[in-house]
Amino acid sequence: MRTSLSATAFVVLAAACATGTDEPGGGADYLPSSGIVPVTVPAEPGVLEVEDVDLSRPWGLMAGADVMQVWFAAATDEGSSIGLASGALVDGAWTLTLDTQTALAASQPWEGTSLTHPAVVRRADGSLLMAYVAGDGHIGLATATGDTWTAAAEPIIEGSADEPLTHPSLIDEPALSRVLLFYVRAGAVHLAIGNAAGTKFDVQETAVLPADEENALTAASVIRTSSTLGRTLYRCHFANALGIHFAGGFEPTALDAPDLNPVMEDTGFKPDDPMQAGAVILYARNLVKNKPKKGRGLAVAYIGEAPPEPVEADTPLQ
Repeated sequence: MRTSLSATAFVVLAAACATGTDEPGGGADYLPSSGIVPVTVPAEPGVLEVEDVDLSRPWGLMAGADVMQVWFAAATDEGSSIGLASGALVDGAWTLTLDTQTALAASQPWEGTSLTHPAVVRRADGSLLMAYVAGDGHIGLATATGDTWTAAAEPIIEGSADEPLTHPSLIDEPALSRVLLFYVRAGAVHLAIGNAAGTKFDVQETAVLPADEENALTAASVIRTSSTLGRTLYRCHFANALGIHFAGGFEPTALDAPDLNPVMEDTGFKPDDPMQAGAVILYARNLVKNKPKKGRGLAVAYIGEAPPEPVEADTPLQ
């Protein structure tokens, strides 16, 4: 349970630059600017933990003003499955409660024994689409219209044991008749653009967020939101050895990381797998400081100096 506020970092929220206009055309128009909002990390962040299970890669969708669904990877000695937790805003603080450890388990021959790195999007018809990683670093898709998920028979993008694909992110853009799939490969964020049904994807050759040779990127997530002037913004949170960082762009094909990073430093709990849901950042961390073998759990950081006001449920983009 969250009891006090102990540390404040800063996140850069993209907006149109002060110079130039909000009209497209290059130059300053396509650079995330430096509107700075603090990220508050509670002293006791109410970590969700499950005995003898390592939790990682949370992905949250708002299901109401003060309710959230959070999918995650749950790893044991036997393998890994996709679990589901409920988030609730209680007395001004978000708490996470385990629903099930196996919302989706390996069922296809190519998947092996482990499913990891879930990303979920709610579509215009109310159905859910999930991307996940399995097998030798391949990305698969599953769909659900209720509580039951159905996985596709084959991966949608293939990786390899030597160069696995990890940390997919899904963005449904029905107005543009496409689904965007971001993912991490070789320390960089890449993009594949899919058809409206999300059944076929064309991999883009150029990384949208290139690799940093000095501080290799280990995890990333991308969501779609709006700038302060109403422009479409693709917002990325990513992790490396220094902590959690921010990048953004007005086009999905190019993300820019400002100099003001990280937004959350590693203080011994090794924050990883960041994902923004509403006005909070979900992430994975060590249960015990400087002791990763003691297990990993899920935690919540707040965008703002204090817990935010409730936000409305996620709605499909039109």
